[in-house]
Amino acid sequence: MQLDSRISYHRHDKNIGMLANWEFACSTVETDYFSLLCDDDYLLPDFFQAAAREMSRHPEIGLCFGVTNVVEDNGKHLSVAPNEMATGYYPAGEGAAAMMTLQHPATPAILFRTACLKAVGGFDGRSLYVADLDMVLRVAFKYPVKFFEEKAACYVVHANNSFKDVSGWHPGLLNLVRNLKKLDAVDPVHLAKIFSSFSKHAVLPVLILTLRDPKRVKFGVLISALRCLVEMRQVSNASIRLFAVAARRIGAIVS
Repeated sequence: MQLDSRISYHRHDKNIGMLANWEFACSTVETDYFSLLCDDDYLLPDFFQAAAREMSRHPEIGLCFGVTNVVEDNGKHLSVAPNEMATGYYPAGEGAAAMMTLQHPATPAILFRTACLKAVGGFDGRSLYVADLDMVLRVAFKYPVKFFEEKAACYVVHANNSFKDVSGWHPGLLNLVRNLKKLDAVDPVHLAKIFSSFSKHAVLPVLILTLRDPKRVKFGVLISALRCLVEMRQVSNASIRLFAVAARRIGAIVS
């Protein structure tokens, strides 16, 4: 701050937690663009230059993002995010669906256009640990997005991550699903792709784990998963997948 007057710092009187900090930060942004960076993740050189370049080239996009390296806290490389999405320009809605093919973009590598987030309702803390994904998908449904090729950030995986396993999706996912359904002019095809991904990667694992080891699944997480299936109209698809898992398990026991 002493060297650059553009930098400002705020400290709350007490620790209000990650989600409340995110909400406070998003509500006080006065610049055209912003990004969210947790204290255990870090940006790579030239991220802002690359992201600002895309924002300038495409004034209609709501956000842009680069490649994120997923690493352990000792620096060991684990994967990249997103890992099954091609770089390039995506029209509104199409980008949201493409993000959820498998591993969605990591928050540190995203630059948001402030006006676009405000237009879709801003940050919603009720989505809990998927609140960042909630606002990313809402923006990507209403506006085009750009995935640029440069490596932009590192997301650090460690024992203290708030999103340690699939239970981190719940119960916030239910609020995320409802937020997406409220959006105007949402293409049902794109919405169905996202809901199918949620069912496969965030709900079905909870149900499978419940069948295998009920003691490991909190009751509230299970109820949230079931309510998500109903809200997304994915009950039949999940039932088919569960039946297939049970059949393979029975077959393995018999053999």
